[in-house]
Amino acid sequence: MPKPNLIMYRKEGNLGNTVQTVGLSTVIGPSRGIWYDSISNSTDELLICNGWFQSSYQKIDKGTSAVFAGVHITDTAGYDSSDTVEWMRRSGMTIGARDPGTASYLSSLGIRAELVGCASLLLPRYDGPRSGDVYVDYTNMESQATHFIPEDISWSQRWALATKALELYRTAKCVFTSRLHVALPCIAMGTPILINPNVDRRRFSILDHLGVKYGKAVEVDSGRIKLTFLNFLGSQLGRTLTQGAATMPEC
Repeated sequence: MPKPNLIMYRKEGNLGNTVQTVGLSTVIGPSRGIWYDSISNSTDELLICNGWFQSSYQKIDKGTSAVFAGVHITDTAGYDSSDTVEWMRRSGMTIGARDPGTASYLSSLGIRAELVGCASLLLPRYDGPRSGDVYVDYTNMESQATHFIPEDISWSQRWALATKALELYRTAKCVFTSRLHVALPCIAMGTPILINPNVDRRRFSILDHLGVKYGKAVEVDSGRIKLTFLNFLGSQLGRTLTQGAATMPEC
């Protein structure tokens, strides 16, 4: 079976993007990578698209064959999603939305969409010992770790930073954060989280859907939405997806 294609990142400073690809890789296995900022696929291999799509940051060959699972787009002023929307429309596929806001927006455009959740929710649950609180971009004064990264680092360096961060979150007693892609992998791994109540919630409707309470330490069961994602993507790919180790897409 040909290796599927997953999204890789470069020239951007948010580790959370790579975290999502790490999560997706645990159910896909060996894969090849296509750069997020220049999406084109000259082979017959299928591209699995997840994450936030903004036409202003990307060059998209709208003829690229793709499955959309765990994607976020917005109609918020200042963000251009026109190329992405046209690409999705041309595909004729049902779109797997990361959050209720995306599902609602696509449906309003006449594009079939269903809520499947985020790729970072695919990470395996951890039920072992926990210790210590971890602060990740929680406030300007309280932070032991950050998802801000240098824009010029390599793909392998991004992957190493993402897997190291996930290992820190995996065994924490509680993670305090303002970051969506800190909160979601923690939820997947069974780590309690406390979301800064002053965070900008426009992209966070998935947390509302999962019942997360802001400003309060909570442990959230994500088993149902993880199964929804697996069933959706498996049906699109025509195969059963099983959990395995994270595997970095080949450049």
